[in-house]
Amino acid sequence: MASYAPLFGHVEGWQWSPDLIWVDNLQVYGTPSYQVQKLYATNKGTSIVPIKRDGEFVAGKDSLYASAVFDAVAQQLIVKVVNYNSKPMKVNLAINSKKKPAATAEKITLANANLNLSNSIEEPLNIRPKQNTITYKGKTIVETFEPYSLTLIKLTVK
Repeated sequence: MASYAPLFGHVEGWQWSPDLIWVDNLQVYGTPSYQVQKLYATNKGTSIVPIKRDGEFVAGKDSLYASAVFDAVAQQLIVKVVNYNSKPMKVNLAINSKKKPAATAEKITLANANLNLSNSIEEPLNIRPKQNTITYKGKTIVETFEPYSLTLIKLTVK
């Protein structure tokens, strides 16, 4: 996990905010920021893969950010996309690989359009990653990314 401070806060007494993980005397829950850190830490890959949109690196144009890594152990290409726009963004992702990607991919999305909503002791899983399978043909993924979201697409390649 990346360095994050402060890390823990007690719901009945804390010195500052934000904290990554909150506790009371019986329970613990992670904030949406914790979920982001966990997704990046558990999907770090073994090498960086350049990712471009319209010939340019995906670094903030239209509030869209993206990175990609290859995991040599799992034989997966992992694409991470952040949509910081208040609107969904439809994007074509071209996979430039000598290896053939499988026709299905795992999609993990952490999103919530209500920026004032968070997790709490009462609702610890209000904002959490949601997982599903997507299918596509060839080496292009056409995907719509939800507003205010982090999305991971994990493609197995052979």
